Amino acid sequence: MKRKSVKRLMTLLVTASMLLGLVGCGSAGGSTGGTAGETKEAVEEDIQAAEVESGTDLSEEAPAAESDIKLGLTIYSTTDATAGPVVRNMQTACDGMGAELVIATDDQNLEKEITNIENLIANGCQAVFCLPYSDDSIPRIAKICEDSGVYFGFYWYDLSNQETHDVCYASEYFLGNIYEDDVWSAYTAMKTLNEAGASHIGMFGLPTGRTTTTKRDTGIAQACEEFGMEILVEERVNTNTSDDAASSVE
Repeated sequence: MKRKSVKRLMTLLVTASMLLGLVGCGSAGGSTGGTAGETKEAVEEDIQAAEVESGTDLSEEAPAAESDIKLGLTIYSTTDATAGPVVRNMQTACDGMGAELVIATDDQNLEKEITNIENLIANGCQAVFCLPYSDDSIPRIAKICEDSGVYFGFYWYDLSNQETHDVCYASEYFLGNIYEDDVWSAYTAMKTLNEAGASHIGMFGLPTGRTTTTKRDTGIAQACEEFGMEILVEERVNTNTSDDAASSVE
């Protein structure tokens, strides 16, 4: 790859990592996402920040149609209220910087996610971004990318397990990980329910065994203890679709 292309690739990777942090389920500061206009402004600000960090003026780079840079994203969906903005942010950044974004959906299925990563690499992606569905999958993902000389990064995932943290940060191909404050988000949701007069709760959420789930359960438990709330019914569903959520509520 030409030196100019390498420089542009690194700029794109920095920006992509920033953009994946713009949308999540919540944050310690209480923000749960802005309007479309605010998101567009945030994208533009991150592009400018990446240009400063890399010393690259992306306005002088090749247009997307002539790009030799591909970034891969595997995500559970492209249309729901959480995943949709992430996909749009990434696409906007890649369009503006002359890169191709290749998207694959995995339906929160680990084996499908692994297959997507392998296919994205085979398709020529120089970096892939994914949400690991378990700590156990991380060394596997890291090895696939390292063996192929492809950069990788995680969104919505806290590397709180020291072993998997060390595996990632020891890799020259690891870009980083971003995640929301799940404890705060879950606690705040429960607090809001309590303020609305709810004290007996029916809860449905993601399967146990995930870092995200563990932290959300911690926030829920804290709220229950503090506000005297009680979980009467609990159901774990491996989905983010409204139909399955409605079925659980019924």
